[in-house]
Amino acid sequence: YDEETNDYRGIVDTSETGDLTTTPSLAPFGKAQESGTFGIVDQLNYALQIYDEGTVLSIVTDAGAHGSHVAGIAAAHHPGNELDNGVAPGAKVVSLKIGDTRLGSMETMPGLYRALLMAIKLKLDVINLSYADNVHEVNRGKFTELANEMVLKHGITFVAGAANNGPALTTVGAPGGTCEHILSIAAHVSKDMMETLYSMKEEKDAEGATFTWSSVGPAMDGANGIDLTAPGGAVTCVPTWTLQRCMLMNGTSMSSPHAAGCVALLISACKANDIPINTVRIRKALEATATNLDNLNNLQQGRGMINVPAAWDYLLKNKDDINQDVLYKITVGASPSPLRGVYLRQAHETSHKQSVAITVAPQFGYDDLGDDDQQQKRVEFEQRITLKSDATYVDVPEKLALMNNGRTFKIEIDPTNLPPGLHTTLIMGYPYSEDGSTNGAPLFVMPITIAKPLPQTSTTNTIMELGNLNFEQPNQIHRHFLTPPESATYADIFIEDTSSDTNDKDATPRLFTLHTVQLLPSTPHRDNEKQRSLNLYPKQMTTTSIPIIGGVTLELCLARGWSTLQTPNAVNVKVVWGGVQPLPATIAIQSGQAGSTPVRLYNGLDSDVTLNPSAKLTKWKTALRPKSIGNVLPLGERDVLPSHNARIYQLIAEYEYSP
Repeated sequence: YDEETNDYRGIVDTSETGDLTTTPSLAPFGKAQESGTFGIVDQLNYALQIYDEGTVLSIVTDAGAHGSHVAGIAAAHHPGNELDNGVAPGAKVVSLKIGDTRLGSMETMPGLYRALLMAIKLKLDVINLSYADNVHEVNRGKFTELANEMVLKHGITFVAGAANNGPALTTVGAPGGTCEHILSIAAHVSKDMMETLYSMKEEKDAEGATFTWSSVGPAMDGANGIDLTAPGGAVTCVPTWTLQRCMLMNGTSMSSPHAAGCVALLISACKANDIPINTVRIRKALEATATNLDNLNNLQQGRGMINVPAAWDYLLKNKDDINQDVLYKITVGASPSPLRGVYLRQAHETSHKQSVAITVAPQFGYDDLGDDDQQQKRVEFEQRITLKSDATYVDVPEKLALMNNGRTFKIEIDPTNLPPGLHTTLIMGYPYSEDGSTNGAPLFVMPITIAKPLPQTSTTNTIMELGNLNFEQPNQIHRHFLTPPESATYADIFIEDTSSDTNDKDATPRLFTLHTVQLLPSTPHRDNEKQRSLNLYPKQMTTTSIPIIGGVTLELCLARGWSTLQTPNAVNVKVVWGGVQPLPATIAIQSGQAGSTPVRLYNGLDSDVTLNPSAKLTKWKTALRPKSIGNVLPLGERDVLPSHNARIYQLIAEYEYSP
């Protein structure tokens, strides 16, 4: 304990001699930015944090090079060598570690909570999260509630990567692609990036695109899933233990800090010019001015590529408009599980016309009903709105008068005449004008996604020919939505390169990604997906077998690799359904149970199947009682929630188990 500074210091015996006088003491990094290095060979830097009145010492190191690279993209500062700077070199970086080194840098919920709480305590302006995971439910849970509070009540703009699970639909990760008030960022690779970062030969006709693996919306609840797009690769700084100064990395982990750096630039400019700033204004400016990329749809790019100069002009132009502080909450359907968009995917959803109720309600920051100013804004709010949609299969009312408590209107969606495939559109609400014009940015946007399956010729037919698919550009994608027969349990997918001339001078293999996904309620997409990289030579055929669920729409997505710049080519795709269903599908054997259990096999398809039956026990369930249960105890200073000064508690139970 240092009486002069009224704080604790720590010493790490890096010499491993037991002599603490050979190592300098360090103050907590958050207060004095002091750090040390473990050794000459490892070059691993460390810092200390001290909690709970000196009873907890945290020795903090990297769990990988990822975090330093992300920070470098956002705010690296190299005086005299500006080309190596990050997007916002004047920003101050605060590192909030959520990756547990013992778990290979995987995040934990206590780590996430503590990071958000510290961000609120330090009154940060923008937070970047270059992590993404799969979840059972979108836009729900304690973390989502805390993130929304951080954004709306405490004014911290939250930016996160959309995830690297593409190219199939509905592969966005949590929390970026699933949480309502977090900006989800897709990863883009431009022609210049291809040539400069990846040393690819110049191709004059090459178009920029999102990386093949960049996740794609919509979210399971119909929300767009992607908000904006930013460059998804960079060469920038990495820790010294890598024994190099910089490194090339790519991913939505890189596009997210690009966006966070752009947010920092805008916030800094607003502060310098005394312009009102909050998270709602920042989001509106970015979305209203993003550059739409013609070769990508809204599920891939969101509103488009971030355009900082245009966003700054928007903030300047609208600095005195109090309506810029109003957020519009969109819900589809009724409670208890309202959606955020319309997503029609199953055959029974796309085979008839539907009437859908849409509710729009203004939101004035965080729902703090004790704020007099907010209450007065609610009372006085009135907005006349013009509703627009550019899709002929969507019928929307033209006008909406909106007050504080919200309004519900109905739209008609008729997908019956649409061809099979993907169809996307947006319902947009603009400030009303007498001449019906829609100049300026929309007040709100609601996505509609229709993934219409190919017609099913027979419930027992086993073969589906998709025909020749032509590929002319990098990252070109063909999507087909198929309805497997109810009796199908697997599919064999045959893909053959159909290049016309096997003696073509360019016999280089073409890289493709095959991605299949089926979606089930309250189930992460990863539980029913198959992803495979294919290097196809001319005339080569490959077969991929996947387990499937009969009757549930299967997306078969085939994408040409983003780095494949060779001659255009075509592939032929055929799907063969198969299915043998054991009845019952699983057998549970209770302890002490005698006798046998018959299993019947059923094949409901027009095909012969050769069987090689086998059985094995895959799960052993034993009920355990805890050996001891501790007391419910409050956690420390890092675990106090900002709302109503609530605290997180812990309960530790110990179990013994011998296999």
